[in-house]
Amino acid sequence: MSGSMPPPPARQPGNNDLRRAALQAAGAQHTHRTDAHREAAEPCVPRDASLPLPLPWTAYFDRRQRVRCPERQATFNVYTAGSSGPVLLCLHGGGYTGLSWSLLAQQLKDRCRVVAPDLRCHGLTSTDGTDDAQELGFSCAVQAADVVAIWRALFACGGYSDDDGGNPARSGSRSSGATLEQQQQQQHAQQQHQEREARAHAADGGSTAELPPTVLVGHSMGGAFAVHAAALGGISSLAGMVVIDVVEGTAIASLPFMHTVLQKRPKQFDSLQQAVDWALETGMCKRQEAAHISLPAMLRPLGPGEAPGSRVGSGGTGVVGDGGGGGLLLPSLVISGLGSLAEEEEGEEEEGEEGAEEGQQQQRQAHERQQQQQQPHRERFQQQQQQQQLQQASDGGWVWRTPLELSAPHWEGWYLGLSDQFLKLPVPKVLVLAGTDRFDRPLTIGQMQGKFQPVLLPQAGHAVHEDEPERVAEAIAHFIKRFRVGEPPLKIPRPVPGLAPVLPVAMGPASGAVLPPYASLRRLGGEPGQ
Repeated sequence: MSGSMPPPPARQPGNNDLRRAALQAAGAQHTHRTDAHREAAEPCVPRDASLPLPLPWTAYFDRRQRVRCPERQATFNVYTAGSSGPVLLCLHGGGYTGLSWSLLAQQLKDRCRVVAPDLRCHGLTSTDGTDDAQELGFSCAVQAADVVAIWRALFACGGYSDDDGGNPARSGSRSSGATLEQQQQQQHAQQQHQEREARAHAADGGSTAELPPTVLVGHSMGGAFAVHAAALGGISSLAGMVVIDVVEGTAIASLPFMHTVLQKRPKQFDSLQQAVDWALETGMCKRQEAAHISLPAMLRPLGPGEAPGSRVGSGGTGVVGDGGGGGLLLPSLVISGLGSLAEEEEGEEEEGEEGAEEGQQQQRQAHERQQQQQQPHRERFQQQQQQQQLQQASDGGWVWRTPLELSAPHWEGWYLGLSDQFLKLPVPKVLVLAGTDRFDRPLTIGQMQGKFQPVLLPQAGHAVHEDEPERVAEAIAHFIKRFRVGEPPLKIPRPVPGLAPVLPVAMGPASGAVLPPYASLRRLGGEPGQ
């Protein structure tokens, strides 16, 4: 037989390959590997043993607010950073919290206002409702409406919030001697009054120019909620969309394996350090700093005599909140000294005048920012360190805060039709992915048609903004600059009446003009008068 042997046929992907690809697309680490198919391990990154665990949120964000939305029957825990520029409303992925955006907020807060809420059923957000209401709280419709309500409460209607979780927003409608029921009634009346004013302003032809331009940023599950929230049209100053590592095709393909992923996830950790080690070793997080600030917020201390998972769905919401609305009581030691912050601010005097006048909310926020800046940072950090030591001394163990198992009936609703809905949004869009293999057919066609800007970061894992915060921040900053988000539109100068326009004169063979010979040009330039 002459000639070279024909190449062997390409190996067709088997079920294990498809399963591994689906798990990677869902952001889960595929840890079950045989020796024959063990993948090459990534180089070990040296860890900083002196890095505090958990890291204080105050190192990344400026404020922590409790935003009450009575119409949503929820009080949202919101972290904010920055005081000027367009608003980046950042929505975390499933099981994460607003602190997942800490490193990104640190990069962008000098030029943007970063707003990172804990979504319903996550983090320190508390809800008023039953077990059934909690399961429904994972639905895309509920979460998208929550996003719009948070934005309206913060920017459109003023809203009601407690700064740092314990210092009441100095509203004139709240008195120090009022009961909890009276305070809730007053808050609800104030919210209704502000919403009526906003509707009346819009009916009178009011402009949204005073509302800050807003860019929705969503990761994974939060990316799906961001797309659906934008489609609702409630964010009137929406100026852009940034979706991070979520694609309809790969997400739908990974759903059959998500139950296995959740079952293989550890149910309990003996310490926060053990949880961080697990996250770094399995690739859930690739950066130690991100794990030290984000992962502790995803966990809660296990109560005495409590079995892992026994509190899921119990006590009203099943989510550890601040004790409001029938939710589980917040342990005094949870995240970087939040308990001390609450006690520290409780004794501050409340001030204000009766009524909810226009501009009062902005004045309160400015005053609170000034008070926070004047507070000695060293004292705050020492208190946080004390709380961290107590947290690490907890011998009851740590369990996951969010019962993701309850969200299973809504997984398909999060992602079905997501690509088409994303492409139809009438705002500039960016899709940040860890690889091109996650494109589905609609997005591939849309990218060829220029309907969105793709950004690929192949070195990152599923939590792209935690693994590569500098590059994600650079992509967002470039996106904001390119589309002039938050800047006045370009003004094209109009011709002045009576002034003849100056037009460029075409020269050269293509223009049809006849140029004088070289000798004539020389004569004209070097021999005047000839």
